[in-house]
Amino acid sequence: MDWITTVAGNASLISAIIAITAGALVVWRTGSIHPINTRLLRLFISRDEVEDAVIRQSLADQAALSSFRMTHGIKVETISDARKLANFGNEKNISLHLVGRAGDTFDVSTLSMVQTKVPSKWMLPIPMVLTLAVWVLICGLGLLAASDNLLVSLKKTDTWIFISDSQASLAFPPFFSERAQVSIDSCKRASESPSLPEGFNQRDSEILCKVWSDPLLKTYLESEVPKQRRAAIVAIAFLGIAFLFLVATIRHWAAAIRLNRLLVPGKASRPTKRLRRIGLKKSSKN
Repeated sequence: MDWITTVAGNASLISAIIAITAGALVVWRTGSIHPINTRLLRLFISRDEVEDAVIRQSLADQAALSSFRMTHGIKVETISDARKLANFGNEKNISLHLVGRAGDTFDVSTLSMVQTKVPSKWMLPIPMVLTLAVWVLICGLGLLAASDNLLVSLKKTDTWIFISDSQASLAFPPFFSERAQVSIDSCKRASESPSLPEGFNQRDSEILCKVWSDPLLKTYLESEVPKQRRAAIVAIAFLGIAFLFLVATIRHWAAAIRLNRLLVPGKASRPTKRLRRIGLKKSSKN
């Protein structure tokens, strides 16, 4: 059929996007373009064609180093550092994934925590609260992008509503209450002065009736609703980046706090040590 395009018809484009995304992820995780260079080199020269044993071993070490960086997310510089870190993890019974998430709070060269970079456990709720707030905003903007009504504020009463050519509903209803709505039918009863639902200003009825009687309203809505949808999508994109950044920050801080507690247990047991010292002093007097 000539009037539609299937997903399978764009398979080559989708495959290219996936390949580029995967390559960018590998470069970001490993901190090097060596894996991509190696794959390109394999198109022309195989590893078996390298006759020099020293060079072959160097290439193997570099491949192992890239695999180590990719798997654990730790930017070690040499294969020797990777071995030291692997042995350190085995001795301390610590997952290397935890070290990778801790990032620069762990010094790979000294195999110790950088105390000036370890966040306090009391700071961890801050990005958690911000993440929740950003998620609520993303959900709200998602509903705004999916809505066919226009979000506006009535100038004289400052009432925020979603308006269409025949209906208006409160944008921010009171807590634990249904979204109040007003329709154009209330304007047809000129002799009556209808009582608006809770959340509306009583002067909103007169204002809305004037808005609905405007013949340019429908044209205005048709032009402004798409603009509102595009603005909401752009805002969602920026908030999505902020959301991912906050999630990464939470993972990084939580890993740093946990790793510091595992490697420096003395700080967590200071009260116990003080009690023991007091007990020893008392027993020595007796």
